[in-house]
Amino acid sequence: MSASPFYFGAGHSMLGWWHPPQGAVRGTVLMCESFGYDAMCVHWAHRVLAERLATAGFAVLRFDARGAGDSLDVDSSQDFVASWRGSLLEAAVAAREFGGGGPMVWLGVRLGATLATVVASEHSRPPDALVLVEPVAQGRTFLREMKALALTAAPEIGGPPVSLPDGSLEVLGYRLSAVTQQAFSALDARVLKSAPAQQVLALHRADRPLDPKFLAALRATAAQVTQLQGEQLHLLFQDAVLSQEPAADFERVVDWLQERFTPDATGSCPGPGPGLTSPHLSDAGYVEEVALIGPTQRLASVLCRPAGQSPTGPTLVVLNTGANHRVGSHRATVRLARTLARAGFVTLRLDLGGLGDSPVQSGQQQNASRNPGSVADVQRALDWLEQRGHTNFMLTGTCSGGYYSFYAALADPRVRGIVMTNAGHLGWHQGKVPAATLKKGLRSSAYYFERVRNPQTWRRLVAGDLHLRTLVPGLVGRVARVGTRIAQNRLSRLFGARFESDPITKGFLTLLERRVSVSFIFSEGDGARDNLALHLGPGLARLDGHPLVHHDVLDGADHVLTPPRAQERWTNLIKQRLEELHG
Repeated sequence: MSASPFYFGAGHSMLGWWHPPQGAVRGTVLMCESFGYDAMCVHWAHRVLAERLATAGFAVLRFDARGAGDSLDVDSSQDFVASWRGSLLEAAVAAREFGGGGPMVWLGVRLGATLATVVASEHSRPPDALVLVEPVAQGRTFLREMKALALTAAPEIGGPPVSLPDGSLEVLGYRLSAVTQQAFSALDARVLKSAPAQQVLALHRADRPLDPKFLAALRATAAQVTQLQGEQLHLLFQDAVLSQEPAADFERVVDWLQERFTPDATGSCPGPGPGLTSPHLSDAGYVEEVALIGPTQRLASVLCRPAGQSPTGPTLVVLNTGANHRVGSHRATVRLARTLARAGFVTLRLDLGGLGDSPVQSGQQQNASRNPGSVADVQRALDWLEQRGHTNFMLTGTCSGGYYSFYAALADPRVRGIVMTNAGHLGWHQGKVPAATLKKGLRSSAYYFERVRNPQTWRRLVAGDLHLRTLVPGLVGRVARVGTRIAQNRLSRLFGARFESDPITKGFLTLLERRVSVSFIFSEGDGARDNLALHLGPGLARLDGHPLVHHDVLDGADHVLTPPRAQERWTNLIKQRLEELHG
């Protein structure tokens, strides 16, 4: 049976997914996600593990805490940790009720494991068992790891932490208030008030042993602790597009729980009841609806519309960024949709097949940013929207989301505009992008030419920190291809578009003939511009001067728009394109 989405908790403010058990029920598992970049990397894996648990006879509730995922926003000045604690307690009450009051298991990953341990040890009715996957013993350790990742990550996906005058910290796309940072520092699973559960499974990576004080604290509370070294967990904790299912470790989790909880043929599992859940979330200026769409109702989506006013202009459909689920990198698409709703526009956030909360369709790969059938998935979403009265559409997406915006617009005449952000590899049609391809990806030529003028570049070259064997052949090849493209573009302009030999260029010309608005947004220095130049010429010259073509550059932004200020400018540009299309 497929999972059911809904909003629950106080004011129906948290998004939940209920996976009903198959056969006699063994118990209910409440899954607690991590935070930030961790959550983006492993969200899809939560769904996969939940499906495995449901097949084994466990009911499963997954949820987004307030301030995370698709749940209600939390003001950045508030204490996020306190909000997460409250969300976890409400979810625990709901999970116990949905599961019929039977045995209860809490399962947490990374920071989710830390919070689950601490909250369970303080709870008057702790779970019967606790499963901790790669737990972090202290909140301060987690925050320190976030800062380290921001400093060491590739420039395409991060930047150094930024301290703001009010004491807040911007790190990996999230703004953490001073009070939240203090709460992280106070969060310590090495000091427990009582046993968080009678049975505890702690599963950790081979290269990251458990904190001995944390392990001692668990054992000191008389809980029965099983410590297991993961065989494949290292495959999971990497960028979402590279993340792989640690199938063997997930199987060990399922086996451990099955050994401790026997099926109860007489037990009941009522699931979410009437009045306890809602398909809608409401806040100032917007109303959201979570829905499974398509002929088989397997595509996860969230429709965001204005509250208290009639919508205006075209409906915006936002597609996945790489392999991240529909909330986008750092929740950028959630903020985009809610901002646009307050301005009168309707937005659909969509998970394509195999991404986020949408299971794979026939012939697709799990967690792949290039999948067969994804254009058809977009069209199924347009069909669903059209049945609800929406007729004109704009598509947008970052990276692979821009890729599918382009190809879906070519396939469907209902699309009136596309906004492509940092989308350059339009000729790539296979499944997962290989890790080697991502690591060797070049930034824009202008970026490298600018660095040539910098004395620091030459010092790094002498020190051996720059790998010319990788950069030089790629740049030389790029220059040669751009030169060839300039000549082809001149011939095409001279003899007409019907003589255009490049399929990507021909595709854009076809869209413009249909009067489709085409917008390009690039982060400063991003290699997507040069990749498109291989088809359209330097500066996208083949489309230069066309009234339906827009070309904007975001300074200070990385490939996935990590800085909040870059996200705000990106949102304003998309809003401007919608207003122009409406006018």
